[in-house]
Parts: sequence; structure tokens; C-alpha cells
Amino acid sequence: MLNEVKQKLDNGFENVAKENIIKKLEKQGIDYKSLSQGDFDELVKREKDILQHDAKKMGIGVGIGIGLSLLFGF
Repeated sequence: MLNEVKQKLDNGFENVAKENIIKKLEKQGIDYKSLSQGDFDELVKREKDILQHDAKKMGIGVGIGIGLSLLFGF
């Protein structure tokens, strides 16, 4: 079950990363289909890594906030 949840999250990050890369390329006037598959995959991988890193930071922040709220009773 845990592996299934992890796989769904991973797929979600990948889908969002692909959408972000396509939008960024379109903003620069570049058709993503003109890139080689390897170049596109590398851009998606980098964007996915950024998204995962940001999600971890946000999760840690939320956890600290909840912990402080419980500790101080806010």
C-alpha cells in the first residue's frame, strides 16, 4: 500500500513537471516537440527534483507549525 501511494505521488510530480516545462518552453517560444526526447526528459527530471524538494520543505514547515501549535496551544 505504501509503495502504491509513493508511485501515485511520483506520477503526480512527473505530470506537474511536464506541464511546467511545456509552459516554460512555450513562454520562450519553443515548441517542446522540437526537442529531442532525451533533452525533454532531462528538463522534466530537473523540474521534478525541484518540485519534490519544495514539497519536502513545505511539509517540514507544516510539521513544525503543527508541533508549535500543539506545544504552545495556539
